[in-house]
Amino acid sequence: MQLMLGQDAAVTAWAAQMIDGLTQPTHAFGLIDGDGRLRGCLILNEITSHTADFIVYSEAPIAANIPRPFFRIVFEALGYGRLQTLCERNNARSRKDNPRWGFKWDGTARDFFGPGRDALRFVMLKTDCRYLKASERHTDGHVQQA
Repeated sequence: MQLMLGQDAAVTAWAAQMIDGLTQPTHAFGLIDGDGRLRGCLILNEITSHTADFIVYSEAPIAANIPRPFFRIVFEALGYGRLQTLCERNNARSRKDNPRWGFKWDGTARDFFGPGRDALRFVMLKTDCRYLKASERHTDGHVQQA
């Protein structure tokens, strides 16, 4: 898979067919296969100038070459400092994939998706993103000591 940039309208139209209740995203990145077919998307909805909500949909496993350039764009080019993502409690794939990508569990939103359908919230801060070099993780140019 490859990351597709600059086609927000096409990716959004495709994603709207796949994701129930998708609203107009702030940014939409496509995931294309070796034949150039759109097979997934990475969606960002800005909550504040510092935080974006992150939605992932993919028809196939996301290739290992996707996270590094994606998170560099999100945290460096777009300037976000925090990403959050929500998944239903029973979504085993998301519960497994979010921590694998570096998201940390942040809490539960009761009845978020409807009565009895809780959401689990995962968060990634720019300062915690392992896909960035240590010097890129800090917006003030100073690397914090652990």
